[in-house]
Order: sequence, then structure tokens, then C-alpha cells
Amino acid sequence: VENHNDATFLDNIVDGCGFEILRLRALQESHAKGDDKHRSELCTLYIRENKETFKIEYLSPPEALIRKDIRLTVDYPEDLIVCRAVYETFKDQVPRVELTEVVEFLDRNPNLKKLVAPFCEAGYSNMYL
Repeated sequence: VENHNDATFLDNIVDGCGFEILRLRALQESHAKGDDKHRSELCTLYIRENKETFKIEYLSPPEALIRKDIRLTVDYPEDLIVCRAVYETFKDQVPRVELTEVVEFLDRNPNLKKLVAPFCEAGYSNMYL
């Protein structure tokens, strides 16, 4: 808000853990000027494709959280298995679970990372512009 950004993105973090903060005006413009694909779950794609039109700030996560081998989102049954295991392990800390602790847990459980490995490369390859 202080920087008067149209969009602020936290990218390059564990899939499912980033965020996007948008001004309503930017989202409305994206919807009005974009195509059907921009009026879907990809609602910020128009903003990302038209960087010269919007004031955008990209935040960088800590190095330890730039992990292209981990997903904490639920698109596939394998993702759900991983997220359930994470929840079961950290349920006493919910909703204040440190992401670094989750990453360390997954590093100690390579069988869980292996479950989602087939979805990581494709997912991260087209995630950000």
C-alpha cells in the first residue's frame, strides 16, 4: 500500500505458499481487457503479461523456501496425501506452522516428496512470468 503497487507478488516459493496482493482497479482492468483465460484462476496473468501497464513489486522469499521439489497445494491425489501427512504432523501448531519446519519435515520424508515429484517440474515451469 505504501508503495502504491497495483500488484505485489511473492513468487519462487514452495508451490501453494506464495501470495498476490492486488488493487481492485488492477483486477478490474485485467478482467475487462483480458481474455477468457484471464477471467479464471489465472486472474493475475494479464497483469503479469502487461508489466509496463501496472506498478508491480516482486518480493523474494528466504533462500531456504525456494524449493522447486516441493508442493503444498492440492491438485492431484498425491498432493492430498502429502498435505494430510503435513497436517497430521503439525496439527497441534495450526494455524501457526512455520513453513521452514514443513520443508524440513518433507526433507526428512523423501517418500512424500517422491509422490509429488512428477508434478513439480511441469507446475513450476509455467507458474510465473
